[in-house]
Amino acid sequence: MGNPSSEIGEAAGVYFKAAIDDSLKGDIDAIVTAPLSKEFLIKGGFNYPGHTGMLQKLTNSPSSVMMLYGDKLKVALLTTHLPLSKVSENITSDLIIEITSIVNSSLKNWFGIKNPKIAILGLNPHSGEMGVLGRDEIDNFLPAIEYLKNIGINIDGPFPSDTFFYKKYSNYDVVIAAYHDQGLIPLKMLHFDDGVNITLGTPIIRTSPDHGTAYDIATTFNASENSMKKAILEAYRIVQNRVL
Repeated sequence: MGNPSSEIGEAAGVYFKAAIDDSLKGDIDAIVTAPLSKEFLIKGGFNYPGHTGMLQKLTNSPSSVMMLYGDKLKVALLTTHLPLSKVSENITSDLIIEITSIVNSSLKNWFGIKNPKIAILGLNPHSGEMGVLGRDEIDNFLPAIEYLKNIGINIDGPFPSDTFFYKKYSNYDVVIAAYHDQGLIPLKMLHFDDGVNITLGTPIIRTSPDHGTAYDIATTFNASENSMKKAILEAYRIVQNRVL
């Protein structure tokens, strides 16, 4: 207990693949996954960067989106498990349009929000300060946002992330963050004990707790079950309410 191995990683991959297969056959309605060690999943022979990437690949989905869900804040990510040095080169106008479109349709079809209000955060400090601190916002974010508005998606931004999470987030149904920690630090400050990770963009409903494996406390028996309980309840709610 508390000592992961390649055998454990292999077992986790086998179990998840079996659940995906059963979902694609229509035998089950949703999957709730427990926390996973990406390191040992790979050592176990499944070369995927976690549940989300594996689900996307095995369902032949063009894209997938990681969204962290809480009652006060919902955060979707443009990029997920990338080194910071790789984030800027991976964010394009096409990616922003693709991810935002998936988030918008998912909020409508899975969460019953008729006209989702979406905020998107810039990548650079002060959202680039009109190009002084980076051109990502000028070259990629603004053209994508203009296109999205023109096709009827209710999106605002790009907002500077340091001031956005003070009060503005409560005005929106979801916030799209440029990279992992930009969005998940504020999310976990509010919802560490009850947040839910939801995969968008694939035909399968999949939720999980918003925390990791925590092998270091596996033998103490004092981990909270709240996030797992919320993940199960959220999967059930989506199954009941989704528009097919």
